[in-house]
Amino acid sequence: MNPGPFGMVQCGVPFGEIEAVRDWMAIEAPVDKPARENPKRPIEGFACERSEVSGRRLWGLFRERFGTAEAFFTEHFVANYCPLAFFDHGRNLTPDKLPASESAPLYAACDPKEEIKETDSLKFFNAENLPDAIIPNQKRFIVKHITE
Repeated sequence: MNPGPFGMVQCGVPFGEIEAVRDWMAIEAPVDKPARENPKRPIEGFACERSEVSGRRLWGLFRERFGTAEAFFTEHFVANYCPLAFFDHGRNLTPDKLPASESAPLYAACDPKEEIKETDSLKFFNAENLPDAIIPNQKRFIVKHITE
């Protein structure tokens, strides 16, 4: 799975249905445009009015099951298998639709190399180790729930 054009591409949150991110997770922040923007898939950030269908389903399920984002994120973390978006002009391409010459190195980079121990994965959640690409509110939300 990789970012959809109306979800994570717009707000930086995996499966980032704007309404769920803004209203359920209480995350909203300015989103900068990349240096080279796809003209057929402009970055509108939280002003994007299109829906990320997979995100609406996923976060809707968690909202139904856990009630609040705080309750869900107490014991769960969601990430994309591949955090990169691919487009054929304006059409979203998932990694399985890429030519083998392009997907093989991608899979090699994204596939887990070995089983990760819980203590190893927790090292990632040190605030200094979180990627700068994570929008500030999401970074604070993640850190708050991992460190509590």
